[in-house]
Formats: sequence, C-alpha cells, structure tokens
Amino acid sequence: MVIRAAAKVDPADITGSVKKEEKRKTPKPVAPAAEAPKPDGVVVFPDQNPQSVSPSERAILERLQARRQELEQRAREIEIRESLLKSAEKRIEGRVEEAKATEAQDLDRDRAKRRSRTPPASRASSRCMRA
Repeated sequence: MVIRAAAKVDPADITGSVKKEEKRKTPKPVAPAAEAPKPDGVVVFPDQNPQSVSPSERAILERLQARRQELEQRAREIEIRESLLKSAEKRIEGRVEEAKATEAQDLDRDRAKRRSRTPPASRASSRCMRA
C-alpha cells in the first residue's frame, strides 16, 4: 500500500501569484546587486604534488604527453607538405598559362602562313567558282 500525504499548497508559494494587498503597495527600490568579484587572472591548478599522482595516472599522463608531441610533429609535417603543394600548384599553373600562350602564338602563325600562301586574287576566284 502506498500512502500519500496530502500536501497543503500555500498560494503565495506559486510563481506569479500575488496577494491583493501586495498589488496595492508600491514596490520598494531595489539596491543594485554588488558586483561579482573579478578574477585576478591567476590560474589555480589542482594539487600538483608529484607524490599525490598514482603510478597508473602518471603512466597515462606520460602516454598522453607523448601522443600530443606526435600529433604536434605530424601537424608541422602536414603544414610543410601543404606549403610545398601550394608552391608546386603555382608553378604548374604558370606553366599551363605559358603553354596556352605558346599554343595561341603557334595558331596565329599557322593562320598567317595559310593566308600568305594563297594570293588574294586566287581566293576571290575560288569563291566565285564555288558559287
């Protein structure tokens, strides 16, 4: 059997309820809250006494430190590779632009040669004969 005690609820305890008498009273000015103390910028570390760290915790911390160093080294290597790739990409883009310019010059020369081979009079007569 579960017995529940009937809890009496005071209407003043309910959020938002105000007694009629309190509505008529003018609210008293509230003093501004005292400013929270500002931190002085000193970082406080938990107890760092080397004797308080268990051997298993120490081993884990040493492994984490070694792993962090490996990750930092790997990040440096990746940054170096990235810079090398960017410079290689710039060189390749330069060569592509140079090749395009050379190709455009060759096409212009070929067109000029074709035009210079055929005399203008013969070009006009060949057009008339086709029509």
